Amino acid sequence: MGTSNLEVALPTAMERTEEFSAALPMENLYPISHFYVRDCYAEYYELILKTLYECNYKIVTVTGTPGIGKSVFYGYFFHRYKSKPNLTIITASFTTESKMKEAVVFRGGADCGSASGSSHQFIRDAQVAALKRKDEVLFLYDGPPDIEPKMPSKMVCFASPNEQWLSKVSKKEEACTLYMPLWDEGELIAAAASLKMPISPQKIEERFSIFGGVARCCLARNEKFVIARKRELESDIAGMDSQMVLDRLLKGILGGPTHHRMCHYIPKRDDPEDFDVRIASKFVSLRVLEKISSRAYTNRDLLLSYLEDISKVAAFRGHLLEIKAHEQLVRGGDVCAKCISFDREFTETFVCQESDDFYFFNSEDLSRETLRLGPYHISRASNYESIDSFYYPIQCASETPSRCEVAGFGSASNILLFQMTVSPRHPVDGKGIVSVLDSLELLDEALFNPNRVKLIFVVANDSQPSLARKQPIPWSPAADSNQVSIIKHIDDAKMKQLFDLEIKTVRDLRRAVRGGPTNSLLAECQADLNAFDESQQLTERMLTSITQYVWEV
Repeated sequence: MGTSNLEVALPTAMERTEEFSAALPMENLYPISHFYVRDCYAEYYELILKTLYECNYKIVTVTGTPGIGKSVFYGYFFHRYKSKPNLTIITASFTTESKMKEAVVFRGGADCGSASGSSHQFIRDAQVAALKRKDEVLFLYDGPPDIEPKMPSKMVCFASPNEQWLSKVSKKEEACTLYMPLWDEGELIAAAASLKMPISPQKIEERFSIFGGVARCCLARNEKFVIARKRELESDIAGMDSQMVLDRLLKGILGGPTHHRMCHYIPKRDDPEDFDVRIASKFVSLRVLEKISSRAYTNRDLLLSYLEDISKVAAFRGHLLEIKAHEQLVRGGDVCAKCISFDREFTETFVCQESDDFYFFNSEDLSRETLRLGPYHISRASNYESIDSFYYPIQCASETPSRCEVAGFGSASNILLFQMTVSPRHPVDGKGIVSVLDSLELLDEALFNPNRVKLIFVVANDSQPSLARKQPIPWSPAADSNQVSIIKHIDDAKMKQLFDLEIKTVRDLRRAVRGGPTNSLLAECQADLNAFDESQQLTERMLTSITQYVWEV
């Protein structure tokens, strides 16, 4: 597993927290005393002030994908703005049904009155009193309100997408809506480190591959909560039973909690008032593809043909690229890819056989027999960093899979390893590639024919810059501290005999044969060790020699 996010995140995680004001009324309870200050907070803070006081808007709504911490940003905004002189801040929290829960008035940063319940009279009285003092009055609301302030006061509302409220403000010339960005993995890891949360970087990466950049799930301390959210997501996908639902998903039409879990808002860089909608994560894209490609699925043929017609613009939307690429590779045909391994740029075309179905695999179930099912196979794991899928040709004498022959490297066939590159980070795990080749019983051939292994990065065919040069493939040779069982041909029987001689690790075996083997067992094991060392060297050379390509879909 890559460590780049951790290496980047930890040094920048220092001094990035602030205390959260416990007096602020909240739509949902904030469970800890401090919060992590994201880089985007300062940018959005300045943008809101500019929108209110330079552009003279009356209402600013800060929204975005549920669970990214808009209420936390509400706390940040309050913390920065509260000390302004001659200022009264009227805060209130509202339920998702726009019922007021609590209101608190602050002056000079201090709490000077509060009220609970749905009565708005307290708010009106506080505004009148502040205006009589000739204070500036700013309303900060957490959750979608059912009221808006009377002139000349201004308001900032922090809320998850609420159809009724967003529809209401969209009709107002004096109102503006800003969309906040999702978290990236580095931010999440840095936040966990800063807040001393008991969540490992590996756990965060695993959750990110399922939920995308939703901090509520990725940074949750309660594992049962995370499991429940994953079940909701799986239930959403299982309920995707019509072309209309798929059409809304692929066209990025959001509405209701189901679509907010399956798709996310992505604010446009140059205009956070506008946004794109993208499939939430690799997990969602894989499960959606697996759902609609199932033979038991009623609308299978209709929806698969619909996938063929996804527009290029739609295909650029994040993880939708993966669905499109997998569907295209299952259909077979030409893959025209640009080589990035050498100084001289050239294009190579790989002709792929058609698969008669979608084949998904779990890494622990891979074997030589997997290759007999069909040529193209898709990993079920959403955080599988080695590859996302692979292609290897088969030769069938009949329609019966058991009669299919698996082509060998000697027949000039290639194994194509595909890596879907939705994000700017393109981790490639050498250990994972070796594991796949070994499970498929192709490793020995690959070691001596590394030019037959092709690594293809799949990118969107748009104006965004794609990979231009060969990517490093990290590889750490097996440490001598490993048990001797890691050495090929040292089976359980040999291992037991070695253990009886107090030889348990590779290091122990090296020491035992250093002066020459003293018995037949050690002579055999020395030969096994020599073959193991040679294999380690060949593996490193193979990974370095793998030719890499970029395929624009």
